[in-house]
Amino acid sequence: MNLIKNVFKEIEIVFFYISVFTLTQSIKTSSKLLFVALVIGLLKSIFTRDFSWYYNHKKTINIFIVFFTYICFQGIFIDGIDNFFKTFERGYAPYIIFIFIPLFFKKESVIELLPKVFIAGLLFTTLLIIIYSVYENQIYDRNNVLQTFKIHHLYFSLYLLFSVNYLLSHFEKNTSLKVKTITVGITLLFMMFLFFFKSKAAIFILALITSYYLIIKLKWNKLKIISLSLSVVVLLFIFNKYFLNIYLRAIDFRSTIWLETIKIINENPLFGYGTLNEHLMLNKNHFLSGSYDFLDSNYNSHNQYLTFLIKFGFIGLSLIVTTYISPLFKLKDKLKKEYCIFLIIVGFMALIESIYNRHHGIVFCTIFLYYYSSLSKFKIKES
Repeated sequence: MNLIKNVFKEIEIVFFYISVFTLTQSIKTSSKLLFVALVIGLLKSIFTRDFSWYYNHKKTINIFIVFFTYICFQGIFIDGIDNFFKTFERGYAPYIIFIFIPLFFKKESVIELLPKVFIAGLLFTTLLIIIYSVYENQIYDRNNVLQTFKIHHLYFSLYLLFSVNYLLSHFEKNTSLKVKTITVGITLLFMMFLFFFKSKAAIFILALITSYYLIIKLKWNKLKIISLSLSVVVLLFIFNKYFLNIYLRAIDFRSTIWLETIKIINENPLFGYGTLNEHLMLNKNHFLSGSYDFLDSNYNSHNQYLTFLIKFGFIGLSLIVTTYISPLFKLKDKLKKEYCIFLIIVGFMALIESIYNRHHGIVFCTIFLYYYSSLSKFKIKES
């Protein structure tokens, strides 16, 4: 009976957890549950006059309030007030979560459990993919995953990289053999899926992460150093022979888009062109430069930094980047290293994809920005 009472007492947290768990399985379910959780959490906060969630993250929330106010005024000025209200749900509403996600970051127990819930949901999805592959007697590649789960392989790779970083960071030698075995098994499974999705950027980031943890976790001697050096040489040879051209083609494709984006940004670098006009401006430039294949595909900038610049200018980009800096100065040593790798993961993936353009990206980045920010405020154990 007490359990049921506690569940109803924290019902918004339950909805939030389920939303996080289902993020890789169903974008519709996840977004609806998150909306319900936010509404309930906000109403409870108003009725109980509990605004600790705001005071705990006052600086970050205030920056996001300035950002949201700025893009709203920008939208009204550029597109007109009628068009602003017509497109508010699609163009502006997604950014509201910047301000209200901290509603769920009031208790240490909730914060501690969050990455475990996320990883459990991701593990469940990977197991579903394996089951579907066996049942349908076919390799369930990234195209099948996109069709079934409505999630692009780059976002799935982003989630896998975060999870690998978390699991390796929290792997301790003094834990039981059972826990070690499960942790290693899940980590290896996630690594396997990163290769399975063939995301070139994700594989490169994975190499950086594993190299870092090998260096700090292992006790080194001459034999291990020689073995690692030989492994690096072999990997570089394999990369140069089999993968270099693939990477160069991917860069060539994106660089064509980036060059057009930079041309547009240079014309209005400070303020940008508004949240609705990225595709319009790019399509116009692709047409003028004769890149009709890009025009027909209606591509975005494929770079989050350029997307923020073309939409919101240097002002908007600066406000977003500022929110990621604060935890660096407040987290303890081990958590700071974990957070730095989180920044490397998000930062690298943002170089090749506009990750904030979709629910999968903006929700993930916002939740775990506040997660690490909360770790710097609460006395939560490092492992």
